[in-house]
Amino acid sequence: MAAARLALLRKTTRLDITDEVGLLAQSLVAGGLIPDKAASDAIHIAVASVHKMDYLVTRNLKHITNPLILDRLRKAVHESGFFLLYCAALTNCSRTMKTTDYPRIEPDEVIAEVRRIKTALAAKHNFDVKAMTRSLQEREKKEKSWLQL
Repeated sequence: MAAARLALLRKTTRLDITDEVGLLAQSLVAGGLIPDKAASDAIHIAVASVHKMDYLVTRNLKHITNPLILDRLRKAVHESGFFLLYCAALTNCSRTMKTTDYPRIEPDEVIAEVRRIKTALAAKHNFDVKAMTRSLQEREKKEKSWLQL
């Protein structure tokens, strides 16, 4: 299964971590919409917004598709000159939900690995979104393939 996923990913385009991505991510954290401990989520949102993606598909119901902050998040992104439209599997963002209303999501080994990497990156840089962005930009310059990130 992992080999099949990697084969699919090789056909996709890497979205660079630009300075605009860093600035937008910083503003989402500084504005209190995304907590410091979830700075990598702010970078995820910023990458999709800056690169004008039609959708940001995620299973992150805590920070990225939390219906309690979704409208404020879209407004903040828009005020920064970007647009955020996204669709999240297994959630209904059209109604207000309590944290306990979120559907149970079955564990996935790939998602668990991505979360582990994101958490390690955030901890390494003390959850500083600016430092995380710089680190990712430096890695992009060194790596030939984005799958090595």
